[in-house]
Amino acid sequence: MRSTAVGGRPAAAPRGHRSSRSPATSTITPGATIVNGDAGKGGVRIGAGFGAPIWNNFVGHADALTIGFAGSSATYDFEPLAGAGGCTPRGALVIDVAQRIRGDIDSGVAGNNWAYDSYRKRIQVWEGTPGTFCALVRYSGSFVTVAGPSPGGAGTISAGIRGSFAGVYSATVRGALNPAPGVPTTGDLGTTDYLCDAATGACPGKVDWVQVYFNPGASFSFDWWIWVYLAGSHGLWVNASGGNLGDLHD
Repeated sequence: MRSTAVGGRPAAAPRGHRSSRSPATSTITPGATIVNGDAGKGGVRIGAGFGAPIWNNFVGHADALTIGFAGSSATYDFEPLAGAGGCTPRGALVIDVAQRIRGDIDSGVAGNNWAYDSYRKRIQVWEGTPGTFCALVRYSGSFVTVAGPSPGGAGTISAGIRGSFAGVYSATVRGALNPAPGVPTTGDLGTTDYLCDAATGACPGKVDWVQVYFNPGASFSFDWWIWVYLAGSHGLWVNASGGNLGDLHD
């Protein structure tokens, strides 16, 4: 589960198409995993066409992608706002920044810190009505576990298990924008090391983006969230506001 910190938190194919790991890959490299590279392009990406110039202005939609490992699977309908309540991204886009994070920690259902994370994060904030803002924050990256309880709480995991994750949350912020936040409101914010310690939970390099971009007194509340963790033969874990699925294991 992720925090709201900036600089460091509480996937798809077009309809009718399918993406899967081939039988040959499964046989030759049974431990293969989906990995997000440092360039932040994502381990699972949507592709259509590749035939310029005919496909240059193609606009499509993705829905109902299922990813599964070791008997557990999750289907993403990409419709989190439908019936989920909370804010709708509309109005003036007042913040649109991306950042690369390393040295973050990830917490499980028992409150334990079960992994170190490195990821790319994009923060977008719209002002729908004066003083009310809708935030959509996306994550894509990788993790490595620390020994202890598994994230879903079903057992324990060893240190050194590597995998990838992606996630998104929507939140409502009420307050006033900071007229001089000291960092850009658009573009790339660079790389930030949170310097977290999983044993103590301390993260001296972490900065809360709400405190940076809004004046003191602003309120923040999650509307919904979902994070998906993939670790090949070590399982799949989905942490979502609508309920969790699966777990990671040795």
